[in-house]
Amino acid sequence: MSKTPAKQLRQGPEPSLLRLRAFLIGLTLVPVNNAWVLMMEKVREGPYPTVISLFVNTIFILAVVAALNTIVKRLRPSWALSMAEMLVVYSMIAIATA
Repeated sequence: MSKTPAKQLRQGPEPSLLRLRAFLIGLTLVPVNNAWVLMMEKVREGPYPTVISLFVNTIFILAVVAALNTIVKRLRPSWALSMAEMLVVYSMIAIATA
């Protein structure tokens, strides 16, 4: 019977590392997001993005970050954000919106 390496026996995806840059990206996007929400809700008295369950502004910012991440992944794969890092950025923006 052949022996299989322990790595092949393990089920599921590889664990992702959370690097400091994910938190820094989130911290830089939070003021931009807050300014956007403030402008929409208080200044323009127009569509209220925080009334909907999925915050529109948060989804839009995440889409922009994902698009930029795709470009970065093609140019420098080691600089691309992992799924866990994207989740951290999304969580930071969503909590800041609420």
